[in-house]
Amino acid sequence: RTLKSQSRVRYMEASATAGSSRDWSELPTDLVVSILGRLTADDYVRFGAVCKEWYSVTKARLCPPATRIPWLLFPATGDGGDDGAATHRLFDLSTNKSYKMTLREISGRQCIGNSADGRWVVYIGHDMELRMLNLNTRQQVGLPPLATLWNIKNVTYDASGRPVEYDVQINHHRALLTVDYLLQYFYHKVIVFSAGSPPDGPLSVAFVHGPSQTVSVARVGDEAWTRFDYPYGVTDFVFHQGRLCAVDFLGNTVAWTMLDPATFSWSDARRLGSPIDDPNIYQKYLVPLTRGSDDVFQVWRDVRNINHPISGLALNHRTFLVKVLKLDRAEDSWVEVNNLGGHTFFLGYNYSIVLSADEIGHFRGNCIYFTDDDMEKMVRDAEVRHRDRDTGVFNLEDGSWEPLPIPNGVVNFPSPIWVTPLF
Repeated sequence: RTLKSQSRVRYMEASATAGSSRDWSELPTDLVVSILGRLTADDYVRFGAVCKEWYSVTKARLCPPATRIPWLLFPATGDGGDDGAATHRLFDLSTNKSYKMTLREISGRQCIGNSADGRWVVYIGHDMELRMLNLNTRQQVGLPPLATLWNIKNVTYDASGRPVEYDVQINHHRALLTVDYLLQYFYHKVIVFSAGSPPDGPLSVAFVHGPSQTVSVARVGDEAWTRFDYPYGVTDFVFHQGRLCAVDFLGNTVAWTMLDPATFSWSDARRLGSPIDDPNIYQKYLVPLTRGSDDVFQVWRDVRNINHPISGLALNHRTFLVKVLKLDRAEDSWVEVNNLGGHTFFLGYNYSIVLSADEIGHFRGNCIYFTDDDMEKMVRDAEVRHRDRDTGVFNLEDGSWEPLPIPNGVVNFPSPIWVTPLF
């Protein structure tokens, strides 16, 4: 027997003679970890509330929950108590329960991406620079300055050192953008991924930015961004099977292959599937299945303004249509489908999340859960900014749409983001 198995046996023998007087807080740590690995995320939280000893094990993050379902991270409400701490909400749709979480680092800031494993979120700092926050350890990591992007030509600062104006290259001309305009038109999405080996090795990031929605990449710790040359605006991307795969606003899909993680060198873009030319539905997502499958999907989301009947001013925006295509590798073409094979997708600013049929639990299969990720529409008007966000569930089989259940007491801006917390 190993030392760990011997400790379990000794504890069980002692417990058998102790009867009802056993002290569950004295369970061996390895046994507690073994139990944790069999719990759902909701039970994981409850487990840590039993006693100090069990809480210390959950706090050490020695083992994640057995099933890591997506939760919604809502922005801070500012009701954190006497110390003025900003209180965020983690909302579990599978149980309709929310949990408070103090994240001062991202208070009032928009999260525009995260990592596939759920550890990191990427947010826009008060100085307009991008930063990463580890939700478990609270570690912060800075990313290369915006000034090193190819389309940022100059930054003007005020006397206190805060940026006030950006000289931005837009196609063949340049424009001076204020901070508000930069927030509205420049930041689109960021993903965090590990391009090397092992899978939890050094981190890299990919960033869609600028009015023309170009792609730049960097390793954590790099001093500057590296531009990917591609003529069309990218709307979403994922790192899949050693390649950075992206979909543009027309529906074309391309991939850059990582040639050498040590030198961070990449191939030129290679097309995936036959060309598509449909600019009518602008927002498009790329969703690969990762567990024993090579299937790749595109999700098209038609978001339209809701205008005032008299003034014509935009009151809000809503999703009106969802279309899903699947890559037919035999024909090298994209085919429209009305079934996800029982899977469930979670889309928005987050790295695309997929649950298989045996993981969905209280979620519904063949459905797509959306959050609002249209920054341009969210920040263009102060009144629109704080109205209900464009979130919902789309059933691909019958075409029905219903809003997401939202907990009481949350704020609507910045927009919530899907996360898979490790606690």
